[in-house]
Amino acid sequence: MISYPGQNRGESEPGGDKLVPLLEERTRLEERLRQIDLRGKAMEPEVVRRVSADYRTRLEYLSSEITRQARLLETTLSSYRELIGLLERGIELGERSLDELKVRSALGEYSGEDLEQIGREKKEKVEYYRGKARSYRANVERIEGVLGQIAKN
Repeated sequence: MISYPGQNRGESEPGGDKLVPLLEERTRLEERLRQIDLRGKAMEPEVVRRVSADYRTRLEYLSSEITRQARLLETTLSSYRELIGLLERGIELGERSLDELKVRSALGEYSGEDLEQIGREKKEKVEYYRGKARSYRANVERIEGVLGQIAKN
């Protein structure tokens, strides 16, 4: 029986971590098929046919699995982009809230420890959103790179 990557493991999580090895395996199989084409004339035709059929079957499976994983990755990419937009909106609102705090402080609404604590909390939230947005942007770049490898082939 032929064993395929990811078979019987219930792998359904999207991610380039699964797609990259599939792309590498596809490249290896394509190279082996090229070698069969180059060297096959010097070998027993029936053996060459069986081995070639085996590699072509594996390649078909990999192609369908790559397509499936790519669709999952595109969905993840879309979600990450949406999250980045929400985080950027949160950053913008947080910065406006800090500006509003300054105005309210100038009007005497806040002062002393209250002003410092509220300002610190708002700044921490903005920085948290910035960090999350950076993280998601890095993931987007990584995913776009993996999807770019698929587009080349």
